[in-house]
Amino acid sequence: MRTFASYTESWFSEEALHLLAYHATGGIGQLEIAVRRCALVAGRGNVVDAMLAKHVSHDLLRQAHDAPVPSHTGAVLRAVCAEYGMSSDRLLSTDRRATVTQARQISMLLLREDAGLTVACIGRVLGRDHSTVLHGCKCIQTAIARGDEPIVAALAGVRQHLLDALA
Repeated sequence: MRTFASYTESWFSEEALHLLAYHATGGIGQLEIAVRRCALVAGRGNVVDAMLAKHVSHDLLRQAHDAPVPSHTGAVLRAVCAEYGMSSDRLLSTDRRATVTQARQISMLLLREDAGLTVACIGRVLGRDHSTVLHGCKCIQTAIARGDEPIVAALAGVRQHLLDALA
């Protein structure tokens, strides 16, 4: 079995590396897959150029978009809606009020950290861009690190709703 280091024996142009890193929205695992695919297609000792990287990135994005959404995402969204007393339509809407935004961001964090979904998948579920998901997760993580009591309490409440749903 080849190690990751052996796949990097092919040379990657700087533009190819930037393209792969930019389009690997699913994290380091997706980036590793992209590098391996490029190296395999290019062949040992050959240069991976921007065209090849763009082609591989396009295929990975299409696969990520077509991937099925795990069934447990609905449970997380229902728990967030129950905690905040809102409908799923409102949670998924374009409403930018603070409570709706906060509920949406907590959904993003739980789907990413607890459910293990990629930012691309979370974006599809919530109708948002992957960069919005990253921003939302960061906002909640920052609030938790600051000790923001309302957010910490809401997060605990959502997790309790999830436990109650499993019981």
